Amino acid sequence: MWVISGIPSATVAAASRHGEGGDVPLRNHKHGWSDKYYSTVWLMAGYTRYEIYMTGTGSWNGMNLTRVLARTGRRYLAGPDQDFVLRPATGFTPPAVTRAGLYLHIPFCRSLCPYCPYDRIAYDADLAEPYAQAVLAELARYAGGEHKIQASSLYIGGGTPTTMLNQLGPMLKGFHELFDIAGEVALETTVGDITPAVVTRLRALDVDVLSLGVQSFDDRLLRAIGRIYSGEAAREAVSVAQAAGFQSLNVDLMFCLPGQTVPDFLRDLELVAQLGVDQVTCCPLFSFPYSTAGRSQGLPELRMPPPRGRRVMYHAMHAFLEGHGYRRVSVWGFKKGQGPRYSSVTRDEYVGLGAGAGSHIQGLSWFNTFCVPEYMAACAAGRSPVALSMAFTPAMERSFWLYWRLYDSSLDIGELRDHFRADAGKLWLLLAKARVLGMVREEAGRLWLTERGAFWIHLLQNEVALRAVDRIWGVCLHDPWPGEIRL
Repeated sequence: MWVISGIPSATVAAASRHGEGGDVPLRNHKHGWSDKYYSTVWLMAGYTRYEIYMTGTGSWNGMNLTRVLARTGRRYLAGPDQDFVLRPATGFTPPAVTRAGLYLHIPFCRSLCPYCPYDRIAYDADLAEPYAQAVLAELARYAGGEHKIQASSLYIGGGTPTTMLNQLGPMLKGFHELFDIAGEVALETTVGDITPAVVTRLRALDVDVLSLGVQSFDDRLLRAIGRIYSGEAAREAVSVAQAAGFQSLNVDLMFCLPGQTVPDFLRDLELVAQLGVDQVTCCPLFSFPYSTAGRSQGLPELRMPPPRGRRVMYHAMHAFLEGHGYRRVSVWGFKKGQGPRYSSVTRDEYVGLGAGAGSHIQGLSWFNTFCVPEYMAACAAGRSPVALSMAFTPAMERSFWLYWRLYDSSLDIGELRDHFRADAGKLWLLLAKARVLGMVREEAGRLWLTERGAFWIHLLQNEVALRAVDRIWGVCLHDPWPGEIRL
């Protein structure tokens, strides 16, 4: 019998069959919980009464409460004058950039996954070269200084970047001519694009970190989310990537998939550990109303897995990975070894290039048009491809910084004080409450999220980030040059 942190397998299996952690009616008159529904898994795992209540069922449930907390927290930290509104950016000129992280968006995919919410189109060989030329033209808009711009790293995402393998070399050359990239070059791709020849070419292009979107090794679950490869093909792709000698290999897995149980998820994690992967990123399946799956299901709004089901799987994931030598490096990322950490998002300031790419520099955020033909036309004509921008107040900028430090799941106390001198009272009150609830601990001059804290930050950040994605992408995928978008 295997266990998850002391929970017998029979209990977990029974709980997972119910879909939301195994709700059973419990009467506990000592604590006054009569006639409420709670999960046996949660109680046996030692969760607090507060936490069980927060994910309870009924009309006022964990999802509703999380949404209210996220909105209240954003207003509390960003101030009453917050103005989270993206506005048209006609004739946009980027601010001077001296230091930033870099992102390059490749929008092409050979197969369009039905649940994917991002800016991507079917691969067209006739568009690949014009798109690469558009990226180089956009790069030129940041040129002009006497020295190269300092860049912490370059992340290439999509889409499926390896669809443009023939164009990656010239584009990377353009980046290196303009930027002094001190850190890693990371690239994401999918199982179907990985062959020995492909990974050899990526290494020749000095790609240091590869992220492989596996999602699951279970054929049944892959079919449920519209993936066209098999679990065996996924295992082979991981092995091929491992043998290529990247500084780090990340594997993306998903949980809360249709019909997935806790044992199913643990088998995927077990295989990742057996294959010797040094980083793993695990996130739940979300359904966006504008995605192919969302449209076919007639979703009126973003659908997230119920908090209770996520809580059980998150606990199982956390316990398993820490028990196998991985350490948490973000709310849902884990690594071991000394290789560079894989992350696509946690840069304080970054410049994005390509259709739909976002940037954030000196208190200003902006997005390029999501439409690939419009992006190429704007760049070819020497016009700005930026469609929307938003200026941040100092309080908004502080809350933005804190958001990503919490995503990292640890933060330096000295940096925290420096950023929040103007709002010290607000911040320390929140941290005091977080300590009481067992969500943070202090060690060696840093605040660390506990496992419980990481999960709840994950829930709150879903409410902030995913609803922002839903609003922005839902409009921009259909309107190349949209009007105002209020977040």
